[in-house]
Amino acid sequence: MGTSCLFRVEGTDAAIYQHYDGDPQTVLPWLLPFSTAFFAARGHDPQYFLAQCLFAAKFATAPYTEPTPTQHFNGWGVTAHEDSTPDVDYIYDFSGDGACVISRTRPWRITDPIPLDSWVDLDTVLTALSDESKG
Repeated sequence: MGTSCLFRVEGTDAAIYQHYDGDPQTVLPWLLPFSTAFFAARGHDPQYFLAQCLFAAKFATAPYTEPTPTQHFNGWGVTAHEDSTPDVDYIYDFSGDGACVISRTRPWRITDPIPLDSWVDLDTVLTALSDESKG
């Protein structure tokens, strides 16, 4: 089973669902630079943010390889903002000013939300996550 997540932004009822590699260690290296640049250039534009987020995420993933028949239509989707399906591990919620809060949703992994804004040092966040998983 993959580590799934939702990307949500204030001002729209839509969200992006990612089935695999939704953990902060994998997502934050592309999400922080993307969201910082997006909100600096366009401000609060929820529909464009989600569309461009999907585009940025696909570019940030491993180089394209021809999918197998079972992988061809799997991995990403657009869903309702409030839809947190049973297999969603993380939710990345963006406010109108670009600040983000990361929440874990699995009952056996519940912790306090990790507040995150566009100028937080990525190494600090990853260290905190690593320390939390050890402890």
